[in-house]
Amino acid sequence: MALIACSECNAEVSDRATACPRCGNPIAATQHQEPPKRSGRLGVGLGIVGLVGIFVIAATISANSSRSSTSATADATTGNELGIKADDVVKMDKASFGCEFEHKFAEAAEHYNQKEYSAWARIVNDAPWCFSGGALNPEQTWTVLQVRGRIMQISQTTLAQYKLDPSRHKHSYWTATFWATKATDPKP
Repeated sequence: MALIACSECNAEVSDRATACPRCGNPIAATQHQEPPKRSGRLGVGLGIVGLVGIFVIAATISANSSRSSTSATADATTGNELGIKADDVVKMDKASFGCEFEHKFAEAAEHYNQKEYSAWARIVNDAPWCFSGGALNPEQTWTVLQVRGRIMQISQTTLAQYKLDPSRHKHSYWTATFWATKATDPKP
């Protein structure tokens, strides 16, 4: 809102007034300065561009985070050459490690691959949530619950498995398939 001079008495009058408050002289339409009207389309267009931008950024972040957790486990493994599948019974190598949560296993694998062994050890030595193969009973067997490419989830599901390490019976662990060797369950 701006002030303009009345054409009759030179009093300062709002540019939005219809008449001068001092002398009553009508303010000519040419003296009114209407602010330019904005097109609603511009605001809508900018809003749409903004939403698309946010969606693209969110999709990129999501793709990068899933790619980084997959690559962390991929570096620590070479694949499932043994054809290990769900319900197989396996023994784990002394070099193996695993964690109850898949993201913790990926984090430990990333530290291991980067040769950050102290950070890796802090994760895998958090028993019973994680394990390091060197700390396992060499006769311990595990049942494979599921396989996802190069990683698998293992657990103790039989009495014979439970007897060898009762502290881990309520836990399942994510680990690399290449550390596993197919085995048979010992008789109880």
